[in-house]
Amino acid sequence: MMMKDLPQQPDQESLTQLSKEELVSIIIEQATLLREQQKVILKTRQKIQRLKVNRDLNSQTSSKPRMISLTKLNYPEYENQS
Repeated sequence: MMMKDLPQQPDQESLTQLSKEELVSIIIEQATLLREQQKVILKTRQKIQRLKVNRDLNSQTSSKPRMISLTKLNYPEYENQS
């Protein structure tokens, strides 16, 4: 979401002019939005953690040479024998 898409922050003067019901409605709406954002943050943190684990696993194995059968490498005539 871009900054220009964010809703305007209400000022104290405009909030004091609202009824109790309107204020309660705003609070409930904000609590709902906050809960949704917390869920997104939690999922994002979990995804980051999984990516870090995958990165660490890949970095541990990527420097190791691939296993190649010595018979295939040095003795092609034995390639079909196993």
